[in-house]
Amino acid sequence: MMPSLLPKGTRGILHTALLILLFAPVCLGQEDFRRRVLLLDSFDQEFPPLDAFTGTLRTELRKLSPHRLAFYELSLQPARASANPDEEAFLRYVLSTFKGQELDLIVTIGGPAARFAQKYRDRLFPSTPILLAAVDERYRDKAPTPNATAVAVVGDPPLTIKTIIQILPETRHIAVVVGSSPLEQFWRAELERDFRQFSNRLTFTWFDKLSYNEILNRSGTLPPGSAVFYLILSIDGNGELVDTASFLNELHTRANAPIFGIHSPQLGNGVVGGPMLAIEELSRKTADVAVRLLGGEAPENIKVPPQVPGPTVFDGRELRRWNIRKEQLPPDSIVRFESATAWDEYKWYVLAGGALAILQTLLVVGLAINLVQRKRVERSLRAAEKLAQDFSRRLIQAQEAERAHLAREIHDDMSQRMVALQFDLQALMNTRHGESLRENKSLLAETSERMASVTTSLRQLSHRLHPAHLRLLGITEALRDLQREMSTNGVKIAVSHDNVPDSLAPDVMLCLYRLAQEALRNALKHSGADKLTVHLQGGPDLVMMTIQDNGMGFDTRAARKGLGLISMSERVQILAGRIEIQSQPGHGTTISVWIPLSEKQVPTYADRFR
Repeated sequence: MMPSLLPKGTRGILHTALLILLFAPVCLGQEDFRRRVLLLDSFDQEFPPLDAFTGTLRTELRKLSPHRLAFYELSLQPARASANPDEEAFLRYVLSTFKGQELDLIVTIGGPAARFAQKYRDRLFPSTPILLAAVDERYRDKAPTPNATAVAVVGDPPLTIKTIIQILPETRHIAVVVGSSPLEQFWRAELERDFRQFSNRLTFTWFDKLSYNEILNRSGTLPPGSAVFYLILSIDGNGELVDTASFLNELHTRANAPIFGIHSPQLGNGVVGGPMLAIEELSRKTADVAVRLLGGEAPENIKVPPQVPGPTVFDGRELRRWNIRKEQLPPDSIVRFESATAWDEYKWYVLAGGALAILQTLLVVGLAINLVQRKRVERSLRAAEKLAQDFSRRLIQAQEAERAHLAREIHDDMSQRMVALQFDLQALMNTRHGESLRENKSLLAETSERMASVTTSLRQLSHRLHPAHLRLLGITEALRDLQREMSTNGVKIAVSHDNVPDSLAPDVMLCLYRLAQEALRNALKHSGADKLTVHLQGGPDLVMMTIQDNGMGFDTRAARKGLGLISMSERVQILAGRIEIQSQPGHGTTISVWIPLSEKQVPTYADRFR
């Protein structure tokens, strides 16, 4: 049998060389069966040519036979195994399966099944006629088989090579795709002998030693002037089973040269074409002979000439893909899968599409005008928003500048004078001269104490307006000063920090300080909390501050427009940061702030601290 008739491999292979599949009868009632037909396959796996052959054979037999038929199917598996199967075990299984039953016909499919039937003819139901089908003349035994006839084929691979040379005269290299199973190696030896006649014109590369992926890779890097001759690939060079149908599809995708096959089911699945063996015709011819045998005709009286490749048939899509003109094809060639010109086939679609395109164009133009106007409005809004942000930034900066000025004035002028006044009063209080001085000593002491208190208040006011120690000592010490300043009886304020950079920008430190100052002031004034915490944490790209209290909380939606919250949000936005305020009535308040130390957006980093 030609390899083109061999069935395709499956995903798995048994450790033994025997796999048997028994299909149930197709008729509804056992009592209605009139003729029993055993289909003896060469292989147990699917293979596109065998699928087409067997399917057509069943259909034609049911159509032509005047009797009801019951089909049984068993499978021998030599092509997928590395050695010959246990034929004796398979024979015993067949005999035991049909023990006590009478078979009316045995049809072998493929070369290995034909050889098995010929070898064990004297034990394989000798009284039942055998039809050797789909077997190549070169593969079956030449000696006549008792009570048997054959519908054989004669393959002509050299004719395919000649066709390649005719339609692609620039071809200089042929890559032959064939597997490594014993049967495939038999056909490789046959092809090597057949292809010697082309040795002065072509070079042949054999892929039987390559793995599945190596074959695909090599097929995609073939030199110019190459073609692929696809015989069969059931087992690759690594001994792995190959899904033949999917392999041919992938080979068609990866190969950079046209692919040629030898049997008709390949046409339409990636091969260019050529002198193909018509599998459907072979099935119908086999069905005719089977009906004659079921009718009682002696097998020795039925002589059917072997079937040869039919006329050259090509796939029109592949011809276009490889720029092969019809004038280059052999005379009387058949071109299939041709389609009308694009205009003939799609002109009404084109006209309807054109009208729709015009309508869509008008709609698109209208939408484009609307989009332009919308973008203009958006740009205006963005400009206004940017202007508002810039105004807010300048307003806050002006406020800070004014506060710094007032702080300097109070600290450098008023505070200095008040200190001098305190010293004068102290000196006056300590003088020993004059009776009136001793009489007013208590008054002077009280005045001195008040002056000291005023001095302290002025210093604290100065720090609140513009904390000079923020610049001198850093944000952490400034927060601790704020802690000491705002702590009162019954209220505990805890300040902690972790990995805070030593060199924060002044704007960042001032923003954090003002946020903490505002948040603590609001908590002490409105929340009724007795425990407040401030935690400052640094990272590689940002600094985070969290302020929590255990107070009564508030509705954030209702308080969103408050001046304090707006001021805090604007401070953070100026530095491209983010602020989150989480609070519910009765559950306290948590304020989280992220300030970036680079140009990147804060939301990218905030999750690191969650």
